[in-house]
Amino acid sequence: MLEGVIAPSSSRLARFAAALAIGVLPWLTVPVTAAPPAQLAQLAPVQQASGIKAVEAGLNNLLDRYAQNLEPAPLLHAAWVSALEASPESLRTTAAAEPVGGDRTAAWTEFQQRFDRLVASGADPAALSQAANRGMARSLEDCHTRFATSFEKELAAYDGGERYGGIGASALDPVRVDAAAPGPVIVSIVDGGPASAAGLRLGDAVIGVDGLNVSGWINSRVVELVRGVPGTTVRLSVDRPGVVEPLEIAIERAEIETTLVESRLIHGDNGITGYVLLKGFARSVEPVLPRVFEELYALGATTWVLDLRNNGGGSVPTFASVASMFIKEGILGVTTDRNGGETLISTVRTGGASGHKEYAQPLAVLVNSLSASASELLAADLQEYGAGRVFGETTAGCFGNSQLFRLPDGSAMWITVRALQSGLARRDVHKQGVTPDEVVPRTRLDLARGDDPQLGAALTWLAATGVAAAPSTGN
Repeated sequence: MLEGVIAPSSSRLARFAAALAIGVLPWLTVPVTAAPPAQLAQLAPVQQASGIKAVEAGLNNLLDRYAQNLEPAPLLHAAWVSALEASPESLRTTAAAEPVGGDRTAAWTEFQQRFDRLVASGADPAALSQAANRGMARSLEDCHTRFATSFEKELAAYDGGERYGGIGASALDPVRVDAAAPGPVIVSIVDGGPASAAGLRLGDAVIGVDGLNVSGWINSRVVELVRGVPGTTVRLSVDRPGVVEPLEIAIERAEIETTLVESRLIHGDNGITGYVLLKGFARSVEPVLPRVFEELYALGATTWVLDLRNNGGGSVPTFASVASMFIKEGILGVTTDRNGGETLISTVRTGGASGHKEYAQPLAVLVNSLSASASELLAADLQEYGAGRVFGETTAGCFGNSQLFRLPDGSAMWITVRALQSGLARRDVHKQGVTPDEVVPRTRLDLARGDDPQLGAALTWLAATGVAAAPSTGN
């Protein structure tokens, strides 16, 4: 996502990490010592009040801050349905299931009364409030609006140094890779990470987690089972192309620090290509990415590949800094608030190694269906300014400008506060995506074989259009 200023009390920015990646986002459980029953009785009213206040804050932020005007009743009905799902099974059949109705005041009063009755019957108010806020956010079907269990963990992601407990692998829903796959398909694996060491491979489809059959599940549901505390073990059942029986793979979760920029030289018959993989737009990228390009150029790179596949986006300033490496001057994006007010995102001028890279031509850009927000905006801008040719699959269509709001219980909610368009042509690609100049699919079988037709198509184009350039001497 493209992220703006965090509200209400902080001006720091936070980065969005792709929520569809297995083990990417933290889902840590901290052991606590149980309190005596008398203390629990004293704490219950406090926890209940904190829980309902968190839901009220989530509702008010959505109604007052979202990029479009929303109706309270549908939001609160989604909150109620989600809260019921988080309740003990014995309470679900006795609680009211009819829609929450009325205006803002009436709907809230009705929801609060139902919430209080659930808590009085033994439901956990903290679990109910988190489920309710998650339900409201999900009901909008907006990739930039989502609930987060920890405000502080979301903030920590901005610097790009976030550590998380997981397996170091990312997956996609089958429909995004191969509709015949029985579960989420592994599309990337961290080199040297737990998944790699345990033998998980690209193209594997996850069909079981710790003995639970997850065949047919969407990836986001599987993610919640795979994430966990470093040092614990998760057991995956996977369907592997060419293997008849499912494979059982035990993976010990570890603390993993994300590396957002990777690079290498690709030597071809017609010269040397500098390949750069950019995984996100966190602040730490700003000094690293220009340095990587300078180093590859000094080593003889004359053509370029910028890989934005699986890149979920990030902060506005970092996006502008990265885009300015390839687009010398111009408008990079236009955001519009709920009242129609517009704000322009423009190129930035920086000198030295961090400035515009005149030599970074010709440039091929790789995208897929997990290239979201800032990454697809960059792809769109490079198309419109003629600064790069895009290869791969239509991007996520996850276009918007969001802010992070702290909730009273320490959780948080990302909320889309501004609509977004591309800079030059003012394209609105939300829920549509950016169509590559050359559409090249990468199938599950390609993944399993280690084939990359998208990169291959980019290199073929570069070989046909590249012009030899002398490497930098550093003077």
